[in-house]
Amino acid sequence: MKKFPLYFFLLLFLSAIAFVLIFHSEPTKFHTVTVAGKFSISIPEYLSKTNSIDSSALLQCKNEKEQIFLLVYKETDTSQQKFETQFRKFSDDFIAKMEHGNLVRYFPIKINNHDAFIGNIRGNARETKVYYRIAEIKVSDKIYKIIIGTTENNKSRYDEDMDKIIKGFEVF
Repeated sequence: MKKFPLYFFLLLFLSAIAFVLIFHSEPTKFHTVTVAGKFSISIPEYLSKTNSIDSSALLQCKNEKEQIFLLVYKETDTSQQKFETQFRKFSDDFIAKMEHGNLVRYFPIKINNHDAFIGNIRGNARETKVYYRIAEIKVSDKIYKIIIGTTENNKSRYDEDMDKIIKGFEVF
C-alpha cells in the first residue's frame, strides 16, 4: 500500500512531461527582409513574398493556408496635421472599407527611435470576421504604413508575431 503514492506521483510526473513535450510548440522563426535600400523588416518564416495583393505596396507577404498577410507602404508626409490625427485618418479610411469595422484601441510607441502609432481593428470582410494590426511609423518626411491581417479566429495565434513584425521595422 505504501507504493501506491509513489506510483501515483510517478505517473503524475510522467504525464506532466508528456503533456509539455506534446503541446510545447517551437517558437516562430523570423528572418529579415530588406526592401531596396529603403527599410528592413523581420517577418516569420511562414510568410512568403507575393505580388498578388496590392501592387502599390513596397512589400507584400502572405500565407493563404494560415490566412494571414502583411503589407508595407511608404508615403511622403505633406500634411501639416499632428501625427496622431494622421494615424486616425489612416485607420478611419481603412475601417470605412469594411463592414462593422472599428478601431479597438491604438497607442503611441517608439520603433527604433521613430515615432509610431499602432492600432487594432476588428470588422467583417465578405462575411468573415477579420482582425488587423496597423502601424504608422514617421521617419523624417516619410510615413511607413504596416498592415497585418488575419481572421478573428487566428488573432490570438498571431498576436505576438504581429508585434514582432512591427517592432522589427528599421529604416536605412
